[in-house]
Amino acid sequence: MDVLSHLREHQLRSMCTTARYERHEAHRVLFYPHSISTCWYILLSGSVFMKESMFLPRCCFGKQSGGRRGCECIILEPSEMIVVENTNENEENALQREDPHRQSRRRFTKVNPKGERQIITDNVESSSYPPDYADNQMFRLAVQRPIDGRFS
Repeated sequence: MDVLSHLREHQLRSMCTTARYERHEAHRVLFYPHSISTCWYILLSGSVFMKESMFLPRCCFGKQSGGRRGCECIILEPSEMIVVENTNENEENALQREDPHRQSRRRFTKVNPKGERQIITDNVESSSYPPDYADNQMFRLAVQRPIDGRFS
């Protein structure tokens, strides 16, 4: 699965301890505005609609670190998904994309001619990295009316 292809085996095993498979019928609300965010989703089949966007298979959606959700998510057709429980910050850092071509970033302090300290960081331009796969899978959709006139 492309969306998980950047993860190493130990990262996938760690993710499996907090993930589960779910199947949902069409025209149901997956989550409501102001509901507490406890998880995020990887869509395997079907489609969902959230914030004027339609998500298709192999997309990630609903990722939010705690707090309350700002919108609802509607299942447009029978859908299968992996539900990943939110993790603490240390576990999440272990799941971050590792880019073998990425150069290290160095930070150092330099004193300018006025005697002020400046923090200098050597960075690789973000435009040199490939765009996130999941972001490329999202399609915009204008909302005209509910599908089949119902959502619940």
